[in-house]
Amino acid sequence: MKIHVLKLKLRKLHKYLGFAFSLFILHLTVTGILLIYPKTFNIDDTYISNFFILKKYNMDTYREVYGLNDIEDEIVIIKNNIYINGKFVDKFKDDIINILYQKKKNKIIILSKSTIGIYFFENIDGELEINDIISLENTNKIKYLGLNLSDDIVFLKNDNEYYSFDDNYLLILANVKDKNIKWSNISKTNKKLAKYYLNIHQGEGVSLTRILTELHNGKFFGSIFTLVLFFSSLSLIFLTLSSFIFATNVFKNKKK
Repeated sequence: MKIHVLKLKLRKLHKYLGFAFSLFILHLTVTGILLIYPKTFNIDDTYISNFFILKKYNMDTYREVYGLNDIEDEIVIIKNNIYINGKFVDKFKDDIINILYQKKKNKIIILSKSTIGIYFFENIDGELEINDIISLENTNKIKYLGLNLSDDIVFLKNDNEYYSFDDNYLLILANVKDKNIKWSNISKTNKKLAKYYLNIHQGEGVSLTRILTELHNGKFFGSIFTLVLFFSSLSLIFLTLSSFIFATNVFKNKKK
């Protein structure tokens, strides 16, 4: 093959590869510059907490935050974690499905699929502090918690039967009517309160440094994008070498 034909094909390959991978090379360049100068761009101290990013990194969002909204104290649930007035109380094996708060007795009953937790508090300097805990297995598949407001008795219910506690806090069958009981229901908290407790629960969000690193290496978009960036890096090597060859040939031609 003649030299000038080879040069022509090399120039075409240079042009097409440069065009095909130009956006990906730009992506590598921009993210690389940002990662090299994190202090200049204030990356280290920046966190992203929007819904998409939190779900991307398997973190909880405001949609997973529930609580009791009809009481003075803040009782907030984030999956299997419970917080009261900004303080972490406990973490359960599985998701919390209901809570009952007896303010007069400083007692909170927390119900999960496998556990019934009874937490006794005392008020110290205006803050609730745990005094004692009773933990029971939810063998009766209790789903609902209610309070008889007239005599302040706690009732529990599954799909078919009613229960109450005896003096030792063991479940016993009870004969009651729904109309005499105020059943407790958890619901989604407002967005502002949810974000406040998410900050306590899992921090400010995902570090921008981590996001940029995974954008730079392609992991943010998955293995296919990582492979594309790998070939983009290889093409950049070719583009650099071919540009050097073209520049050298131009220099030789001018010398002649």
